[in-house]
Amino acid sequence: MNLLKFLLTHQLKRPRQSNKTGGFTLIELLVAVVLAFLVIAPLLGFMVNIMQTDRNEQAKANSEQEIQAALDYISRDLQQAVYIYDQPALTNVHADLPNPDSGIKDQIPPGSGAIDGCPDDTSCVPVLAFWKLENMQRVVPAGSTAPSECDPLLNLEDRQQKCNDAKVYSLVVYYRIQDDPCTAPWSCAARIGRFEINDGVRGTDGDNRNTPQDESYVDEGDDTIGRDEGFAPFKLDEQGTLDEKMKAWEKKTGEDYTKQVQILVDYIDRDATGQGFAVNFTDINPEPDIVDQVVEVSIRGNALARIRKGDPPPIYSPSAAAYFPQSTVRIKGLGLLNNTK
Repeated sequence: MNLLKFLLTHQLKRPRQSNKTGGFTLIELLVAVVLAFLVIAPLLGFMVNIMQTDRNEQAKANSEQEIQAALDYISRDLQQAVYIYDQPALTNVHADLPNPDSGIKDQIPPGSGAIDGCPDDTSCVPVLAFWKLENMQRVVPAGSTAPSECDPLLNLEDRQQKCNDAKVYSLVVYYRIQDDPCTAPWSCAARIGRFEINDGVRGTDGDNRNTPQDESYVDEGDDTIGRDEGFAPFKLDEQGTLDEKMKAWEKKTGEDYTKQVQILVDYIDRDATGQGFAVNFTDINPEPDIVDQVVEVSIRGNALARIRKGDPPPIYSPSAAAYFPQSTVRIKGLGLLNNTK
């Protein structure tokens, strides 16, 4: 009987003792929280720092890659250039020949009128303009071939024996564009835009075929080989030097441009001096009737604008130069034009 009483008393006391000794005290919990904070906070800060560094490096790498790609594109464009306008030609308006101070500012957008992507001369500044000569494969009917059989949209092999090549002149203009205030989808930094108008494929005028003197077109209304609205050929049969004749070029009278500016690259530095997209010109031939040109094109990106989005965008400073990658390239144009052509 005494033994049974002892066992029952002992079993009834055990839960109470367990309740007294189980779990953590408030002090223990506070100590654990403090220790966890001291360990986890530095780790979180370290991870955030790594992520921010990776984001910054990625922004710089993207800017460098895009700038190089843009320079490569411009280089390929300029390698086909037969004539490159100098800076005064982009700031002066048209004057009749002979006048060395003539320019094309009022003949190209936005001076000739606003177009999509280039609304006004405050936000859209021409930096580089040139004429280039492009080869279009097998687009001119040969013999009794019908024009429809030389459509460039058809397979080239089907046109090989029926059609001839054509040379087509184009006027290309590159712009530095910066909105104020900035507008979606573009950044608040500057960007580079490209505008091009093409002549049509001229086709049937005997010895003058594929020259500006040939007034006949294979199909002027065709979007692929037709003349763009506003395009007019330059004239070399008037008085004056080659420079004067090219700077006296005028767009097609009575026609508005229908082409729009295509954006080549965004996140370009928009500093007040225009160094985000700059061009230097060198004429390496002193002959007045022959123009042989070298162009130095420089682009400076703004990687900080990718990181700190907002208006106004971050501006260049020597201490942040790593976030403003810059690259330069020198290109020599074809220089095929002279006063005898």
